[in-house]
Amino acid sequence: VEHMLTEAEISARVYTYFPFLISDVISSGRDLLERRPRLGRHTALFIDANSFDEHEAEATIVKIKKVFKDNGIYSSGILFFVPDLDQMSTKSVQELDRYCRNLENRKCITGIPFRCFDVKR
Repeated sequence: VEHMLTEAEISARVYTYFPFLISDVISSGRDLLERRPRLGRHTALFIDANSFDEHEAEATIVKIKKVFKDNGIYSSGILFFVPDLDQMSTKSVQELDRYCRNLENRKCITGIPFRCFDVKR
């Protein structure tokens, strides 16, 4: 997903997880997208807040949903605009997810939920 966003000129760190067990053996992200495109997944995206204003944030969500739709990705998720994300680059995406969801840190982070289920067949 991160590679697809990069191709669309969106710089984001991405954390995708599945809220249920998958019985198939999946050996790569591409394999997952090609073999099981309708799996429910949750995606958290982290973008540097210093490079966006409010109008750009809304346009970015539209652009992200288009990337998901064009690539057949079903997902619900949240887009976090994180101040000084580049300074946090050593954190894993799992740590970023926990950090952004921690209510003590939320005063400086904007989170915008999104859903993308209307994808091509």
